[in-house]
Amino acid sequence: MAFVVHSKRTAHPGRGSYLALVLSIALCALAGCRVVPEDPTPLEITVGRGDLDGTRKLLEAGADPNRGHLVLPLTLAAGEDNLVLVQLLLSHGADPNRSDHDGWGPIFSAARSGRMESVMALMSAGADVCRTTRASFARGLSPEQVAVRAGNDTAVVSMLRRAEAVCPI
Repeated sequence: MAFVVHSKRTAHPGRGSYLALVLSIALCALAGCRVVPEDPTPLEITVGRGDLDGTRKLLEAGADPNRGHLVLPLTLAAGEDNLVLVQLLLSHGADPNRSDHDGWGPIFSAARSGRMESVMALMSAGADVCRTTRASFARGLSPEQVAVRAGNDTAVVSMLRRAEAVCPI
């Protein structure tokens, strides 16, 4: 009997994710599974490369900024501190609260990376700083707690802490 493992279910941003993916594939192979990798979307590729012109062309041609196989394009841009790409994706309808299956989204990526401009742009676009993530490496943490755990700039932490002060308990 063969099982199919979609690699996007095991791949998520964070330390050790590559090792976890490799181990999952190896264990699956030993058990007789067949691995079906999901290639990144063209938009994930251009955003990941920081290719502003390529990203703009894909968006203008109708690429969905809220679709990604490995990482959502906005999450990728926010973590790389590419403010121009963050703004471009937002202007083409990227949802600042969209997250992957683990609840990891753009605000968490920007907070972990300490990207002040990206955090501010996402908050201005309505990113929910009150939510928590289900990602195994940061389970139950808010964006502010993710920034603290990552040892990021105190200005980013302070800004997120002030924003979270209005969150319901």
